[in-house]
Amino acid sequence: YLFEGIRKSKNYKALHLTSEYFDERTCLELLASCSQVVTVHGCKNGGLEVLIGGRDKALAALISEAVEAEGIRARLSGHGFTGTAHTNICNQGKRKAGVQLELTEELRGSPDAVAGVVRAVRRVLMHAAGTIT
Repeated sequence: YLFEGIRKSKNYKALHLTSEYFDERTCLELLASCSQVVTVHGCKNGGLEVLIGGRDKALAALISEAVEAEGIRARLSGHGFTGTAHTNICNQGKRKAGVQLELTEELRGSPDAVAGVVRAVRRVLMHAAGTIT
């Protein structure tokens, strides 16, 4: 599922919606059947790093370790993107606990770093699903 601004400019100013207030029906219906939810957002602050939040602390820690193994800094605390509100979109799956990833602007500008985050998250989720050991 992707919610993306496609205006020529000023997408953030005109369209920004915090994850606590994202309640689009199709997305919520999709998430209701998911055991694990990981949402990906973009933020401006920070260097080449991923800011990790959410109510699923165990999954967040695994993702953090996997991201760090890719050579990318991951922060589980000390940032303003906690993702812990019950209404946060990452917490709308079956278990009511998910993970929120905030990719910094610097990280998003590096295709190699983005690919590393994708590899890390995919590896963790596949392991959790039992498809790899």
